[in-house]
Amino acid sequence: MKRANTGKSQARSGKVRGRIHPAWLVFIGCLGFYSLVIGFLSNTAGNYYEPVMQETGWSRFEATIFTVIMPIVACACSPFSGKILNRFGPRTVLPACVIAFGIAYLLTAVTRGLWSWILFGVVYGATSSFIMYLAVPVLINAWFAKRMGLLIGIVGASLSVCAAIASPLTTFLIGLLGWRCARVVMGVTVTALACAITVACVRGMPDTLGVAPYGAEEDASCNTRKRDALRTRGARSDGAQPPQTVEARSEGVSAAQRASAHADARGVEASRAMRSPAFVLLLVSAGCFVMSATLCQQIASFGAESPHIGAVAGAFAVSIVSSVAIFAKIFLGWVSDRYGARVAARMGAGCGCMGALVMLCASGVPAFFLGAALFGCGYSALSVVNPLATKDCFGPRDYTRIYARVTTAVFFFNAIGASAYAVIYDVTGSYAGMFVMVIALYATAFLIVPLAISLGSKLWK
Repeated sequence: MKRANTGKSQARSGKVRGRIHPAWLVFIGCLGFYSLVIGFLSNTAGNYYEPVMQETGWSRFEATIFTVIMPIVACACSPFSGKILNRFGPRTVLPACVIAFGIAYLLTAVTRGLWSWILFGVVYGATSSFIMYLAVPVLINAWFAKRMGLLIGIVGASLSVCAAIASPLTTFLIGLLGWRCARVVMGVTVTALACAITVACVRGMPDTLGVAPYGAEEDASCNTRKRDALRTRGARSDGAQPPQTVEARSEGVSAAQRASAHADARGVEASRAMRSPAFVLLLVSAGCFVMSATLCQQIASFGAESPHIGAVAGAFAVSIVSSVAIFAKIFLGWVSDRYGARVAARMGAGCGCMGALVMLCASGVPAFFLGAALFGCGYSALSVVNPLATKDCFGPRDYTRIYARVTTAVFFFNAIGASAYAVIYDVTGSYAGMFVMVIALYATAFLIVPLAISLGSKLWK
């Protein structure tokens, strides 16, 4: 009995000996519902456009109609996704999202009407409001008392790796089997694997399971030592004995549990946060990052149009952006853990701004590639800086509800981003205006993210 109680105490304290802490299983689960589904299925949408149009005779608008519907539906669902995730729990919601996405994905391959692609766009948008931007930061924030930034960066990097593998694999399968069979093979395989990993690894929130987050004991011990040192110094100055700490008097309740409960209570209530200027600035900065990242889709065309760059170098520059982003996501996450989200935001926005400027002014391929590498750092900030800045701004208290609203802004600005680029090109007849806009957007994010964090942190209780 004593040994069993010891095991339970270790689990509650956030330090589990002899077995893996459940937080690491949750981390693996994030790779399932996020990296596999988005990397292998969502990010390969462009591989199917031409085969679908050739077989069906549809226009490009009809073949890509789901990409128009998806961000609109996601934007509409995002304000409610945080509440739903809290109400039903990630272990129920996330497998349901993976299954629903997989069924809608397969339906487009086995039917011949446009209606299935419209339905796929609706389901894609609804499920994306959970799995694309929200679930990973929420789970990592809940289950890890330390290294949140690094782990979010690793999950984001794994998505980029999956996408890099998925594109040539999908093209190969389409050439070998046809687009319908290729879509069935990819859909069944990825959905089954992602669902199995999600069901096996994703857990509910640690407070509902009686488990402290990973690293909570270390943080609690550090905080306890600091408080004890302050009390001891105060008692010695008065000539009295040091008072016995609350931690020493408490029996059956671990320091990590108290620290975890205290940490979860710190921060700003969602209703108060959403009425603050800091929240508005956070929404604007999220829009700046997502609209700037959309420039990646225009780099190849810009290179092809430029007499100094060429089509081949332009296409290769896109690969440079994606490759650099793999490592930059991890690096920015580490920077956020070490120095705070405001430093990571300035680093990402600064690199993105310089990268766009260098590419715009490049008179040769080497300089263009350098700009693409710098832009890759800014590109990676979209999936790393937004969730970390939200936590630094408003704390963990109502993180899920607050960040769900931030993702609403991400989907909204993503929906208008492509149209904004198209309008700029139609009006100016050049890609230069797009790069100027991106430079301005990154400069705006560079300035307002630290301001948002400063204003938001003043609201903490």
